[in-house]
Amino acid sequence: MKGLETVILSSSLAAWSVGILAQIGILQWNLTFELELYPLYILAAFTGWFFGNVYVHRSGRERRIAGRALDEVILQVARTRLLFVLYLFGPPGWLYLVRSMGRREQLEEMPLVPILTFGVYAALFAVPVLLRGTAAQRRKLELGGGDD
Repeated sequence: MKGLETVILSSSLAAWSVGILAQIGILQWNLTFELELYPLYILAAFTGWFFGNVYVHRSGRERRIAGRALDEVILQVARTRLLFVLYLFGPPGWLYLVRSMGRREQLEEMPLVPILTFGVYAALFAVPVLLRGTAAQRRKLELGGGDD
């Protein structure tokens, strides 16, 4: 793991732990705020899009398989899958932490907000991940030219 992945992993684990402890009731926040859903969903959309692009960038460097030994290819596939799990499930912990800082009454009124927030994050994470291959194919067609 490189430096960026270590930072994301450690901060995500901390955010998930504190968020879950606050949800269970073991940890009590002294400073609670009025939770607005629109900014929370905007934050989820931004982080999903951002970390989807970071994942595509980080995993794209190692997609070149030609000329490698089989064990190197297997290790590379395992590393790419590990990165996918880290980038998909790590940063939503930060969103869950932000949600856990809301007032207790407000959190009980909106029990589906964590699921919907993860849905927004995952949907916008999936956009760059699913489109990474089509952009490369489109560039090859444009540069190849001439066969109409």
